[in-house]
Amino acid sequence: MSAIHTRLDAFLRVVELDEQEATAVHAGALRELFASRTRTEEIRDELRRERQARGRIDEWVVVELQQQRLVEALRASEERTKRAEQLEQEKRHELSIAHRKAESIRRAIERLRGEQARELTRKEMQELDAIAISRFHRSATG
Repeated sequence: MSAIHTRLDAFLRVVELDEQEATAVHAGALRELFASRTRTEEIRDELRRERQARGRIDEWVVVELQQQRLVEALRASEERTKRAEQLEQEKRHELSIAHRKAESIRRAIERLRGEQARELTRKEMQELDAIAISRFHRSATG
C-alpha cells in the first residue's frame, strides 16, 4: 500500500468487505446449484434403472408407484435446480456490481495518489529552487 493516504481508503475497505461477502454468497449459490444438479441426475439414473428392472406382473403396481414417486421427485429436483440457477445468476450479478464498485474506487484512489504525488514533487522542486536561489545570493554577496 502506498504511503500516501486518501479519504477514500477507509471507504474502499468497506466496499472490499462487500465484495468479499458477495463472493462468498455467490460461492454458496454455486454449491447449492451443483448439489441440486447432482441430485437431479441421481434421480434420473434411478428412474432409468427402475424402468429397466421390471419384474413379475404383480410387482408392476409397486414399480409403477415407485416410478411415479421418482418422476415427482425429479420434477421437484428440476424446479429446485431452476431456482438455484436463478439465484446463482442473481448472486453473480451482485458480485459483478460489487467488483465494479470496488474497482472504480481503487482507480479513484490511484488517481488521487498520483495527484498528491505530483503536488508533493512540485512543492519539493519549489523548495529546491528556493534553496538554490538562496545559495546563489549568498555566494554572490559573500
